[in-house]
Amino acid sequence: MNRNLYKAFAILASSGAIYQAANAQASYDPTCTVTITTPYSTDLNEYFLPVNDSDNALFGVTLGISGTVQYNKACIGPNGATMNVRGRLGFTIGSLGSVQSTADDYLRLTYGMPLHALGGCGYAMTVEQAVTGGALTKTLIGANAFTTAYVGASDRYCSGTTQNGDIQIRLVVGLTGDAARISWNLTNTSANAIKAGLWFGQWVTMLNSSGIQSGAEFVTTGISKPLITDVRYIRNDNPAIFPSTVNFGVTQINAYGLQINNAAGLDAAGVQNDQSQVDELAVAQDGLLLGDFTKDGTFPDQELPDTRFADYTDVGQTGFPDNFYDETAYIQKWYPTAVPAGVSREIVSYYKSTWSVASYSKPFAVVLDAPTLLATAQNDPNSFEKDPFTLRVYVDNASGYSTIDKEIALDSVRITVSLPQGMSDAADATRSTMSKIISRIEPRKMGFVDFFVHTDSTLNGPQTYTVKVDAATGASKTLSGVINVATQPKLRINADANLVTSPWKFANNSWETILGLKFDQDFQAFEWDPQQGQYVIQTAPRRGYGTWIVSKDAQNFIDLGGSPVEPPDLKTGAPVITLHGGWNMIGNPYNYSFPLGQLVGVSAANPSQSYTFQEMVDQGFISNSVAYWDQDAVTPDYKYLTQLSDRVTPNKGYWLYVNTTQDLTLSFPPVLEPFLPARSAATFVQSDKQWRLQLVARTNVSADSQTYVGVAKSAKDAKTFRIYKPPVAPTKGAVSIAVQQSIDGKPTRLAQSLSEKAGQQEWTLQVYSKDAGPVTVTWPNLSSIPKNYRVRMVDNATGTARDLRKSSGYTFTSVERATRTITLQAVPGTPARAVIGNVIVTRPSRSPGSSFTISYALASDATTTVRVLQGGQEIYAAVRGRADQAGQRTATWNLRDSANRSVAPGVYQIEIVAESVDGERVRRVVPVTVTR
Repeated sequence: MNRNLYKAFAILASSGAIYQAANAQASYDPTCTVTITTPYSTDLNEYFLPVNDSDNALFGVTLGISGTVQYNKACIGPNGATMNVRGRLGFTIGSLGSVQSTADDYLRLTYGMPLHALGGCGYAMTVEQAVTGGALTKTLIGANAFTTAYVGASDRYCSGTTQNGDIQIRLVVGLTGDAARISWNLTNTSANAIKAGLWFGQWVTMLNSSGIQSGAEFVTTGISKPLITDVRYIRNDNPAIFPSTVNFGVTQINAYGLQINNAAGLDAAGVQNDQSQVDELAVAQDGLLLGDFTKDGTFPDQELPDTRFADYTDVGQTGFPDNFYDETAYIQKWYPTAVPAGVSREIVSYYKSTWSVASYSKPFAVVLDAPTLLATAQNDPNSFEKDPFTLRVYVDNASGYSTIDKEIALDSVRITVSLPQGMSDAADATRSTMSKIISRIEPRKMGFVDFFVHTDSTLNGPQTYTVKVDAATGASKTLSGVINVATQPKLRINADANLVTSPWKFANNSWETILGLKFDQDFQAFEWDPQQGQYVIQTAPRRGYGTWIVSKDAQNFIDLGGSPVEPPDLKTGAPVITLHGGWNMIGNPYNYSFPLGQLVGVSAANPSQSYTFQEMVDQGFISNSVAYWDQDAVTPDYKYLTQLSDRVTPNKGYWLYVNTTQDLTLSFPPVLEPFLPARSAATFVQSDKQWRLQLVARTNVSADSQTYVGVAKSAKDAKTFRIYKPPVAPTKGAVSIAVQQSIDGKPTRLAQSLSEKAGQQEWTLQVYSKDAGPVTVTWPNLSSIPKNYRVRMVDNATGTARDLRKSSGYTFTSVERATRTITLQAVPGTPARAVIGNVIVTRPSRSPGSSFTISYALASDATTTVRVLQGGQEIYAAVRGRADQAGQRTATWNLRDSANRSVAPGVYQIEIVAESVDGERVRRVVPVTVTR
């Protein structure tokens, strides 16, 4: 076995438990080979980069040179399989991956990794054709032996040379930063010109550090919705929709995985890369594209209509089967082009992680690791999920200064981060520029520094930051990255005109309440009526539509009133809106931006099918751009979104022109942003610091059982757990109990009202009964609230009071369609203990009719039971469950048992048990002797 393969084993071994967990899964070494005496052929040779994990913990790539790997039948049924490695390529995330999460640590991206690239899992074929046309000859790279193969001493690369017909292939695999650069150098060794091209494809199947295998459920292009069915892009047919990159992510929440590149462009430092333009790209189920993964691939390149290869349930879609969710594959094709005799054609392509912003050009690579999406916190739209967040900057000294005999270490590398307005140093809010120094980076090694960034609550939409890297050698790079920031419930209102929208769901959605301003006095709100062709007054925002707010004065950022909460349909899609012929004002219905190209619509001019945004433009249904009012410019003016990748941001209104006279239905996609966190309802956990009391109203025919009052840990939690009470149901005998409370100055009925303040509490309850008759209010979970609270209710109509701990319910008689108001108070205090003291048992004489008198004192009101026991068995109960007040109390035993029979002489025990109103129990036992 090649020494390099042992080093690949060492990378996993260094992870300890992770190594054990990962290899507990079928189809990954060594589980699939341990039952085989000689799983590796004697000539097995595979090159794994990086050679040492300490050189690069971000990405890894394997090139197979020779030999086979045999897997047992437990992994590949029914009989196991022996797979060739020659010419195969495999990718993996390194031991670290992104600092934002541990989800991608050691994330394997292709089958067999991190040790093997084999079979039909990742391979390339040369495509040869006569210059006059005719049939294509496809030959597997690896069908013939490598004549030379080595791991380079300079930089970080490996290489192999082989021959396919008239084409000599020199394959060079380099690793810089978090990217593998693959170069296929195709040389025409014949005496005549030929056409030479290349196909390369992989099965993207992933295994994470917990040993969980999955496929690429979240496949994104940046200009369309995530892919859920097979798709084929042909550049000559429609260059506008050909994706420059495709990201194969595990899920939307954890969108870590593999990015493939398809076109040359500027990197994050503005340097033109040397990516060769892909002519055709197919994404589909692996068997259809690549063939049997255990055998030498032949690219059958078949596809079926609407073959689903992604689960997609992660983004809110339902009804899609899982049959292809772990079998996503792709093929990139570079069509044959003429190559004269003795001349070479070089095809270069890059493969990297999905999360980074990077520049790989000489003399050093820079990789930026920052959140691509800054989401609002779970159940709290007024804060960010990560604040501060980490911005890590890697510098990789693996090209330019890492050539053997010419190595130069990078000393005193200065990293300077410049943040957009609204972001700052987490340690100093006045600083938007931060600098740190990496003292030394040896050749072929990587160094990094971390910055911690605070984001202001007023920021939203795509935010650009820059990172400048200065080396002592004079070399310098400046990179730009973008973070998509969710909006919090705030709205900037300048003096005069503001074209806005609002995504929030409000308890009170009037503009006056939301803005805290007076209509006509402070502002006016208008929407556009395309049917009338004029502005009309708007009293409340409409999600999905734009609004002009004309303000008398500049208000800066307004904290929105009306109890805004995050839209409930982020992952299912907002309601569709109807547009009419001519101009329409639309708006983003979410607090996250999304690409313009994700919009979908149906035109009444051709309602037989739906269309993407680009297709609507192509059909002539809509204009090819949308306009927005740049109110923050020195001179406010209209600006335009013209590209499918342009972002439709929150809070902005947009103009869209419908070219036809027929209506157009516009559908907003679910929020399909990578790394959008999961959303789940907040869970209320009863405790001494956070509690709620259930209140139930019941008649003979109806009940309302889900109303609560109580105390929350904070004002934020009190707001999070607030529940609004819907109108009374239109049913016979309906009954309702609600908490009456003022919210943003408006009387509001609540089903759950929690106070953020400790101490004495008071709530106003309204009990409505549709029919006349008895209504009973109960409190079934009283025993679960803190025992030091004394809870009391007063019927405001009659003055009747109840101590809730001394009764199980309160009944009143209602008239028809009446509302009874009840005041409920909860007063904390020291828990009342029913301390029993001064127990005295006396008997005036020994005559047969003489009784024992049991006298005891209570420190507080209590429910008491007095029993006579003998040998632990009850003989007689003098008092059972009696409500006693604090003070001296008595009970009598007439020396008879429960059957009224005289007891025999002997020793007996008098047991007194007292339970206070808050549930505290105290027991005292006093012996007595009966003589006859």
